[in-house]
Amino acid sequence: MIGNSTTSSSTTPCARWATKRPCIIRASSRYGRFGVREIRDGCRRLGTPSVIEMAFKDGATNFDLQLDRIAEYQPDVLFHWGNGDDAARVLNAIRARGWKQPFLTCDRAVTDEFVQIAGANAEGVIAGYPWNPERQDPKFDAFRAAFKARWGVEADTYAAHSYDGANMLIWAIQTVGLNRAKIRDVLAYRSEAFPGVTGDIPLSSAMDDAGEVFLAIREGGKWVFRSREELGISRGKVIEQTRREREVTSAK
Repeated sequence: MIGNSTTSSSTTPCARWATKRPCIIRASSRYGRFGVREIRDGCRRLGTPSVIEMAFKDGATNFDLQLDRIAEYQPDVLFHWGNGDDAARVLNAIRARGWKQPFLTCDRAVTDEFVQIAGANAEGVIAGYPWNPERQDPKFDAFRAAFKARWGVEADTYAAHSYDGANMLIWAIQTVGLNRAKIRDVLAYRSEAFPGVTGDIPLSSAMDDAGEVFLAIREGGKWVFRSREELGISRGKVIEQTRREREVTSAK
């Protein structure tokens, strides 16, 4: 149930910075290939398509080939998509060349490991993030306390989203019973957002979590989570009508 709109949120700074020559450096894994599709499309929709896209293998330590090719296109912003440790090594290689372009990446970089590897280079990094783990919410506070008491560590994004997904499934079973078709339908036709510990979860017609996404920005040695409203970024409606409302309208 992790919101998959973090890729689109990663492109929003480009509209504000008026970048003209974005480039992409990504992992050659499935995660890297699929993760950049929205970035690629978002840049194109903004009228500034990516000038080059280079891939590397997970765990790589040398990026000379990729960066030499990228340098030929003189990019003004760099998008990375891959694992957090790879993001840190790519970032260090970029900064070692004296490049000062903004570095935007995915939520896998919002980890202690990324910060440890990147060091001072982590400052100013921007990552798309599917929720705001710093918000004040009694449900989330209770979950976080219970999780730490049980496991001895802080709940990460996967724990929180897994908890929400499990609760949605339990609610559906309690509502319609152990029938997988009915479970699917009651979730698809739910007219109200599900109140999760990660925030409200409205489902799109494709059963995606269409809730709010954020930008995690490394500022002053810590991650700060900013919403669209805080950053002054306009936002169109993700779900103009619920599935039920659309079907009623089309039937008239």
